[in-house]
Amino acid sequence: TTFGIPRDALPVSSSGETFTDRHQLWIEKRRRIEAERKLLSSCPDTTASNGHMNENGDSKQPHISWTSDASVNATSATPLEIRSNDVLFGRGKTVVEHVGNLRFRNMIGMQMTEYENANRLEKTYITEKIVEAIKGSDGRFLKRDEGGEWEEVDHETARKKVAHAFRNRRKLYGVNVF
Repeated sequence: TTFGIPRDALPVSSSGETFTDRHQLWIEKRRRIEAERKLLSSCPDTTASNGHMNENGDSKQPHISWTSDASVNATSATPLEIRSNDVLFGRGKTVVEHVGNLRFRNMIGMQMTEYENANRLEKTYITEKIVEAIKGSDGRFLKRDEGGEWEEVDHETARKKVAHAFRNRRKLYGVNVF
């Protein structure tokens, strides 16, 4: 019984012999990729060069690159580790209760009155100040990519997140709630 899987898609012959050639190639490719990841993770200040393998085991293009602040970008094969000062984008209990998000909402609450009384230019300055405070305390603004891994967003997206948090807080609680 093949459970609806075409026989030619199974790695087993009709006599029961196992085809391992593709599996062995896959294992070798994974070993090379994992060895490269281990090497790169031991030196995070390294910038990817043309000598790195991509996911297919080729050495034509790098598959890992590092941003200027040594955090991994969206093309990375190594997932980001969430830190306590990171601000996570998204919904759900895990995101809402993350210590970095709690700290972020507290910062928004502390600046709420000043933000509401500010003109447009001053509001931009306040949002920039909060982004810099988060980044200055080794925090990042992270969102999930299409593959479900965390990736750092650019500075403008982070600033827009802060501005949105002010508007959302006003909608939920009003101005004078700390």
